[in-house]
Amino acid sequence: MKITRKLVVPATLALGLTAMPVAFGLDSAMLSDPIYGALPPGEFVLGNDDDKTIVNAKTDKHYRICAGRGSKYERKEQIPIKVVHDGKTTIVNPGDCADVEGKEITVKPGGKLEEDFILDGRFYRLH
Repeated sequence: MKITRKLVVPATLALGLTAMPVAFGLDSAMLSDPIYGALPPGEFVLGNDDDKTIVNAKTDKHYRICAGRGSKYERKEQIPIKVVHDGKTTIVNPGDCADVEGKEITVKPGGKLEEDFILDGRFYRLH
């Protein structure tokens, strides 16, 4: 009985840890990107000329993409996030969210960022 318990607990923990990325809608391409290792699941940051594929699936997926308010540096002009999903483009203004659908969803800055300025955002699967 003790041997079974010693095997069941680690196996259950291992299964839970491997299933967690799937629950957040993450795929292997996103998990191999070093930036995702430093961020909580479902978050992204963008610098100048960055484009990050946050969804790369075989079938259409529905996601909500939310743009943060940018880095700690105040700006007169807020830069939106440009979301490209299966050839279509959706602009998400700072503080807003948009629901998109596609097999491949990529986020990038919607304009030129000042030096040391980043855009941040969140995404999660709707269904």
